[in-house]
Amino acid sequence: MMLGGEFDNIALAYDYSIDWEERLRREIPFIVDVARNVDGKRILDLACGTGRHAMELDKRGAVVKGIDNSSNMIKKARELAERSGSDAEFLVADMRDMKKSISGNFDLVLCLGNSLALLPDLTTLQQVASDVHDVLVPDGIFLYQILNFENINQSGFRFIAPKGVKSAAGADLVFFRFFDHLEDSGFSTLVLSAFEKRDEKWQVDLATTHVLQLNYKIVDEIMNEAGFHDMHLYSSYDGTPFDRTSHRNLIASVKK
Repeated sequence: MMLGGEFDNIALAYDYSIDWEERLRREIPFIVDVARNVDGKRILDLACGTGRHAMELDKRGAVVKGIDNSSNMIKKARELAERSGSDAEFLVADMRDMKKSISGNFDLVLCLGNSLALLPDLTTLQQVASDVHDVLVPDGIFLYQILNFENINQSGFRFIAPKGVKSAAGADLVFFRFFDHLEDSGFSTLVLSAFEKRDEKWQVDLATTHVLQLNYKIVDEIMNEAGFHDMHLYSSYDGTPFDRTSHRNLIASVKK
């Protein structure tokens, strides 16, 4: 879920910097394995961003719909889909309104990129989980990825390694990201800055957004309340089992 304003602009620039070929090579086989093959299955990608996962799953025979509340992200996704000949469908819609924005039921719902943590509060997360349960077919699967704040709070992790790339226009770009943890609030602030070299001078764009401090216990309770069962936990897309205290990344699949 990419939020508006400067955060949206910086996020779109950061998306360009990702090695998508390598990322999809790691992540798509895992998704296909969790779904027990995707050929012919209906997939909903929540907070789909520029739609790379959706288009790759479309290549593998799935019928894919991606939604994101960022019109810039969806515009880019549609451009990429047209360029690649993908049949994946992309809509500007908030995951909080998914039942109003889409029709039919799905075999698999995805929500990657820690996007659930960008919801405003746990009550909203509970509503989204319940809505996902409603739009899944019987035995359908919800696959999501979040940051594990049980580990982050214990380790004091704040700073993500800087990343330097070339922009689409060929300019030098450096991204800095860090968390400001708000003690006893259940939230952290994610600060995202982009330094771009323009006319031999560095200029900076800065944006912030709040992040829910989610962990295994919180999402387990919410998914159970929404009616999900058969939870499987991983720390990476190679299938490494998840450990609550040592792993910062949490990937979970649950079944309706």
